[in-house]
This record gives sequence, structure tokens and C-alpha cells, in this order.
Amino acid sequence: MYDTLHVISRWFVQTLLLVFFFLFVFIYIGAQTDSAQAQYVATTTVSLTVCGDSLVAPSEFCDDGINSGLYAFSIATRNCSSCTAWGQYCGDGVIQPFEGEECDDGNNTAGDYCDVVCQNESDPVTEGGGGGSGGSGGGGGRGTPGDDGIPDASVDGSIEYIGETNLNIAGRAYPGATITVLRDGEVERVVEADSSANFNFSLTEQTPGITTLGFWAADRAGRRSITYAATFQVVQNAVTTLSGILIPPTLTVTPEKAAQGTTISFAGSALPSTKVQAYIDKADKPEETLASSNGEWAISYDTSKLTNEAFHTVKANYIDEKNIQLKSGYSLITNFYVGTRDVNTGLTADLNNDGVVNLTDFSILLFNWNTTNAQADINKDGSVTLPDFSILLFYWTG
Repeated sequence: MYDTLHVISRWFVQTLLLVFFFLFVFIYIGAQTDSAQAQYVATTTVSLTVCGDSLVAPSEFCDDGINSGLYAFSIATRNCSSCTAWGQYCGDGVIQPFEGEECDDGNNTAGDYCDVVCQNESDPVTEGGGGGSGGSGGGGGRGTPGDDGIPDASVDGSIEYIGETNLNIAGRAYPGATITVLRDGEVERVVEADSSANFNFSLTEQTPGITTLGFWAADRAGRRSITYAATFQVVQNAVTTLSGILIPPTLTVTPEKAAQGTTISFAGSALPSTKVQAYIDKADKPEETLASSNGEWAISYDTSKLTNEAFHTVKANYIDEKNIQLKSGYSLITNFYVGTRDVNTGLTADLNNDGVVNLTDFSILLFNWNTTNAQADINKDGSVTLPDFSILLFYWTG
């Protein structure tokens, strides 16, 4: 009897141990499997972009919450359109005749032949007169080149706390150039560059705060540069110095119409002894020359490589090969015609030059829609799009 109980007890204990063993193995394997599975869990992030929520998502160009795309009278009040682009506005560089614009030079600054609401204006009246040079001032901070200043130009700033709120400005243009300085649409000062192309002047008793000044230059031949604006902070009770301003080169094309295979001339003024680069149409490689010691430059160009009976464009800038950071912005884009047809090299919607603007011109425009055809590109912005159609309708004669 005792032996039987002993055998049964041993069997029970062994069975119980085996149950615990297999239970342990099951739990251990399960834990390892869960751990391995946890290491390979994939996550997916879903982002929802809503046009009209006033938040500019990475895939959106703009979002003002309304997105009406309605015409605006200034850059500051422009309206977003479908979160993909700005609607038309005064200051977008495209003349909107249906909105009453007579001009649009890409800014809302008066005194540069196109006023703050894109209406033509007469020559600016000189006020003030030439200013004397001022010290750059010591101490204070030094601005980062290019920030808050003229695009593609280096701008350095310094501040000297003296109890007066004054402003010193210095820059470079072309020898003997006349520089017109604008503020709030009014001529603030007209100064002349010296023989080395430098100009500087001082303004006293200034109002502290954010200030925007516009600069454009006329060279000795009367050719005008494009207008640029520099925005910066005028510090109260201190001398604020804005320096490193570079006025882009002037540019003219002679003649404005030439037969294919003949030579035309690009000419203007730039900073002396710099390399001038002229870009024809959308070419990546520019035509180059060196400006002389008096700033004059010229490039002779063979038109045989250009499309015949078509409009073309050219723009220029300059760069100092000894200091690659010394690089100007681009000049005004100037158009010219290669061919023998009797064409108007100015802005025209008469695309076939028959003296009227009608369905024939409309057909030419549609045929070249969304292309870079220079003949149909009425406003010379590099593409045939809605602004060209608007101009064609404005000049429609039937």
C-alpha cells in the first residue's frame, strides 16, 4: 500500500513539474514573439491640408483664410487665390489694364515714373540737394549681407548711440551717375556718384522705426536703372548706417529691331572694372564683357543664332571677379526684335502687325498658349498666359 502511494505521489509531482515547465516555455516564447513583433510595427502619419484655414501648409503657396484672389491695390493687401498663387495686384510687375493700371514696375513706390497705385507719373522733382558724407559710426551691431536690403546686394549696418536719430547711407553706382532716393513716394534726396562710383549722404532728425528707401540711378548718357527698395530699422537716439548698396547696371539695345544675321549692341553703365553679364532670352550662359574705368560697357551680339521674325529679351548684371560677393541685381529687362517686319518694339497686342487687334491676334495667342514664344508674350514676362490675354483685350479693335 505504501509503495503504491509513493509511486502515485512521484507521478503527481513529476506531472506538476512538467506542467509548470511547459507553461514557462509557452509564456517565454510568447513574450519573445511579442517583443519581436513590437520591433517591426509600421506607423503611418496622415496630414490633412485645408485651403482656407489661414495656415500655410508645406504644399500651399499662401492661405489668407479667404482666398478670394481678388485684385488688390498694393503688395501689402494682395489676396491669395486657391492657396496656389497670389491674385493680381498693383506691384506684381504685370500691367492689369482692366483694373485701371497704367503701369506696374513691381513695387508700390512713387517717384520712379510709376506711382503707388500703378498710375503713370511725370519726372520726379529734385528736392534737398546733394548730401555730405557721414561717419559710419562705431559700436553696435553688424547686419548680415543681403538681409533687409537690396536683393543680390551686400548690406552692412552699424549703430552709434549719440542721443540724436540720424541716418548715414553709402553705396555704389557708376561714375558721375545721378542717384534719386525715394521715401514714401517722395524724393528724399538726389545725389551724385563720384569718379569712383561711390555715393553717400546723411539725413538728420529721422523718425525711428522701420524705414524703406528706394534707389534708382541715371548714368551720364541718361539711361535709367531699375528701382530697388531697402528696408531697415532706424534706431532712436543713434546713428544708423546703411552701406553696401549696389545699383544694378543700365542697359539699352541698339537697334531695337535688326535683321537676322546682323549685329546689335547691348550697352550701359556699371561699376567700373567689373564683369558685366548679359542674358539673352532664357540662356543659362551669358555674354560677358568688362566695364571700363568710367563704368561704360558694351557687347556686340550676332543675331544669327536667334529665332527670326520674333521678339527677344536681354537683362544684365555685374560681378566683381576679385570679390564674388560683390554682385548686383539684374537690370531692367529690355526687348528687341529680330527680323524685317514692320513691328513696334514697345508693348503691343497687334501680334501680326496688321494695324488692328482682332481674332487673328487672338488665334496667335491661343496657338502659343503656355509657351515661351516671344512674339505672343505681350508683356515679355517669359510665358504666354492670362496677363497677355488681358492686355490683348484691352487693345482690342475688332
